[in-house]
Amino acid sequence: MEIEVNQVTEQGTTFNKSDNQLMWRLVHDGQKVLDLFQSVGYTQTQSQLFTATTEQECLNKITELGLAYNP
Repeated sequence: MEIEVNQVTEQGTTFNKSDNQLMWRLVHDGQKVLDLFQSVGYTQTQSQLFTATTEQECLNKITELGLAYNP
């Protein structure tokens, strides 16, 4: 099932919205994980943002990017 997630970067701020769908959000600065959480709705950050349907997808992205992560 494909999930609709609207993500826009504008003037250095990333806005993300997933209506009525619980999604995982990975917030990072390119070197380390700043936050990893699950939520519904609207997320705004000045850091980099990755959104996925599962925690494992976020963990895979952490490994792919070589981010420091201390759960």
